[in-house]
Amino acid sequence: PASPGPLTASFEEGKVKVSWDDRSNTELYYVLQRSKGEGSEQFVNIATVDAIVNATLDVNASPTNTNNYRLKAVNCNGDSPWSETVSIDLSDSPAAPSQLAVSLEENDATLTWNDNSSDETHFVIERYSDSDESVYQSDTVDPNSVTFLYENLQPNLSYKFRVKAEN
Repeated sequence: PASPGPLTASFEEGKVKVSWDDRSNTELYYVLQRSKGEGSEQFVNIATVDAIVNATLDVNASPTNTNNYRLKAVNCNGDSPWSETVSIDLSDSPAAPSQLAVSLEENDATLTWNDNSSDETHFVIERYSDSDESVYQSDTVDPNSVTFLYENLQPNLSYKFRVKAEN
């Protein structure tokens, strides 16, 4: 297959979105690789993406580094050449919050965390339940906040929460 078109990388809601142009109609899937650090050539596979998709999210991008990405298309006859490398520098990202704790009272959950950053513009609080782990619901709170209340959670469901600082 032909090599995928120019890659773009953007930072969206705490994740790196990598997008590309589909230059072939014979690929079965794509392989996305990442290396960490400016100019690094130590790429590792991070995702296999269906042929009908032209973007994916990297939820494990290094928040204190330059992240470099490249992509190839694959079919039964072999692999395309690697795309051009695209880089995104996340070193200006605010420090991640720590010590996330959840306390429950009836159907309400109070989240608390340590604010380890002095330059966030807001925090994003995300939650999902075991009824649908693919759907996050998110809220934002002001900078320097260290608590958030989720009210009226459904009983008998397990919930997961995460908090991130953004600027």
